[in-house]
Amino acid sequence: MKKKKNIYIAIIFVFLIYFVLLYLIWGRSEINKRKADIVFLIGENTIFQKINNKWYNITSASSIENLNWQKYHVYISGMSAGSYYLWHSDKWYLFDKNKNPYNYSGTFFAYDANVDVKVSDFEVGQIDTYQYIHQVLEENHLSSNQTYTTQSLTNFDIDNDGEKESFYVVSNAFDEENNPTHIFSFVFMVKENKIYLLYNSVEKNKMMNGCKPYISNFLDIDSDSRNELILACARYSVQEPIYMLYKFDSNEFKILITNQ
Repeated sequence: MKKKKNIYIAIIFVFLIYFVLLYLIWGRSEINKRKADIVFLIGENTIFQKINNKWYNITSASSIENLNWQKYHVYISGMSAGSYYLWHSDKWYLFDKNKNPYNYSGTFFAYDANVDVKVSDFEVGQIDTYQYIHQVLEENHLSSNQTYTTQSLTNFDIDNDGEKESFYVVSNAFDEENNPTHIFSFVFMVKENKIYLLYNSVEKNKMMNGCKPYISNFLDIDSDSRNELILACARYSVQEPIYMLYKFDSNEFKILITNQ
């Protein structure tokens, strides 16, 4: 009887060791992934936070104050500026480890995360062909003979398949000189001659309505080697830009979180 009892104890002990090893090898990383805590600071006031696989747009003053004097990885105009302690008033202010201020100019992005986040460099270039732009305009019942206030082309491999996709940004927002009938903004990707829309807006001109879009960041936030994209759209005067975090999944762009 005692021998059987010892055998049962040994079996239970072996199973416990097995489950502990299983947790250390696989379970801990999976649990951390499910509970991934990510904070993105974008522009002057926008905060996106991911907790337990759910995104939140943080807007309360108390929540923003709780982020003060914490250390973040900082990017200015898409380029790494290093790690700094941040403090928020009308915008984010940067300080080094000795609390000396760091002055910057350009578009601001920072993050803190308990998982790997890879932010990629990218270049904004000139548009070399207007074939796809004309196609998008015509599909939206707009003339292809347009004057643009924003137009750019960025080539970037968002799905990590070894081939760069082409991202077009065009808009006629805030065109005071020509005073167009309609204000439009389009952001789309071209992959293998197919157009994938991220952002499209067409509305009647009401003087300074609409917004100018631009790509803020390409980044991999879940270590799946497939990049996400932060798109910004600047509005007139002092209004906070619209920020949208996109994921390209199942051959379409999906918004994970926006500040609107």
